Amino acid sequence: MIGPSQSSSEMPIVSHLRAPNEPSDEELVMRAREGDCWAKEAIYRRYVSHITGVAARLLGNASEAEDLSQDTFVSAFQELGRLQDPRALRSWLTRIAVNRAHKMFRRRKLRRRLGLVQAETELPALLDCPVTEELCSAMMDIGRILDGASAAQRTCWWL
Repeated sequence: MIGPSQSSSEMPIVSHLRAPNEPSDEELVMRAREGDCWAKEAIYRRYVSHITGVAARLLGNASEAEDLSQDTFVSAFQELGRLQDPRALRSWLTRIAVNRAHKMFRRRKLRRRLGLVQAETELPALLDCPVTEELCSAMMDIGRILDGASAAQRTCWWL
């Protein structure tokens, strides 16, 4: 909560919670910029599950989410020099993933218009609970509704 004399612009950026002996995001970014492969791997391991989760919620397809996650990290490591505040690494990675998901939405929309629609999404595979026929049907209905929504509406729904 913001105190009476503290504005939201003065709020500290909260990074990934880490053990005291783990390097900070800022330190990892600095080392990765210098070409340290261990630092890149540490960044990847720290955030891959978060990025893959965001991608899975946005895309509704586990294999596409994994691909998007990999693409996000490849892009991030290529553009690491553009990250202005290394403490904002998590949100920067998330923004890259969301932007890539929007690109995929535009591709999907074009494929639908061209009649090149692929098979139904893998929504049941994303659920952590037993899948009944009724639940599967409801999830597929929600998926179809979200497919008809704009990319911005879909992003707001899943985030």
